[in-house]
Amino acid sequence: MTMKRTLHPYLIIAYILVIHWKRLHFLWRTTIRWPTRLILSLILTLFISKIELRIGQTRIVRVNRTSLCYVLVMELKAVVTRHTRFITNAPRTVRIVARR
Repeated sequence: MTMKRTLHPYLIIAYILVIHWKRLHFLWRTTIRWPTRLILSLILTLFISKIELRIGQTRIVRVNRTSLCYVLVMELKAVVTRHTRFITNAPRTVRIVARR
């Protein structure tokens, strides 16, 4: 009995995120304009219930719907204040750690 092993699309996305985290984050902040960022954040809020990725050795990105709403609020705040730094001191539910 052979089991057909398929690579889950979320695994591929997770792999891309982990490998190209810094580059993707830079592109997210520079090339994608803020309305698009907000729309993408909304899509993430609607469709993703939980993401758990391991970045490096101890960096864990853990996101659920409420924390994605928090990310959305932070995006709005970034738009208002022209603040370009990513979230580093987020609540316990959101532990999104920038590389530096």
